[in-house]
Amino acid sequence: MCVKHVKWNETFSIMIRLWLAFAILAVVIHFGITAWRNMTGMERWTLTKSIAYSVIVSLLTVLVMTVIVILF
Repeated sequence: MCVKHVKWNETFSIMIRLWLAFAILAVVIHFGITAWRNMTGMERWTLTKSIAYSVIVSLLTVLVMTVIVILF
């Protein structure tokens, strides 16, 4: 069984990156919730439609790329 030894500096660097990613996501979620609360009903509906459209386009793009990879 092969065990990869990781240097302490590499582990520390990864931990710092994970904490920074967590902190950034927490701030983004906090301000996102605050912005959502301050929106009117029409603004919320428009944002929801835009996000739904973006998700659909992204999924279709992934589907097309998957088909291309499988075919070729």
